[in-house]
Amino acid sequence: MLRRGLRSEAPAPWSLTAAPPNEQAAYERILPYAEVIYLVMTADGAHSPEEQDAMLGAIRYLTEGELDAHAADHMVARFQRELLRDGIEQRLDDVASRVYRERDDRELALSLAAGVAAADGQLHPSEERTIVGLAERLGFSHSQLRALFADEDAVQPEP
Repeated sequence: MLRRGLRSEAPAPWSLTAAPPNEQAAYERILPYAEVIYLVMTADGAHSPEEQDAMLGAIRYLTEGELDAHAADHMVARFQRELLRDGIEQRLDDVASRVYRERDDRELALSLAAGVAAADGQLHPSEERTIVGLAERLGFSHSQLRALFADEDAVQPEP
């Protein structure tokens, strides 16, 4: 995921409304997953280059290359506005409500959260709180969450 996320060009403006229909559909389809990544990577107040690369890599992977760094920058700007407006608890509620229906979607969201937390090799307490809050909203137990972190080679969250 990290290697696929490396940026190759300088950011340029990207518009959802001006994007081709296939990019618009890809954007909307992965929006809650990208927001999960954003919420975890910003939980500690700073996002490392590794976390940013992990987010971009995930976006490219989830869209099979349909979206690039420009679309990711657009998403980040959107997520920043929504987080400032709503706060972390409301954003977690919203994301969880959009992926809750299917177990695979819930697992993907939680796996992405664990993956971005592991990207820089450190699990900050605020990142952990964000992931635990998401896991609770998605119906995962603490033992399921610890097992997921073991799969991601990340620091284990506290029970």
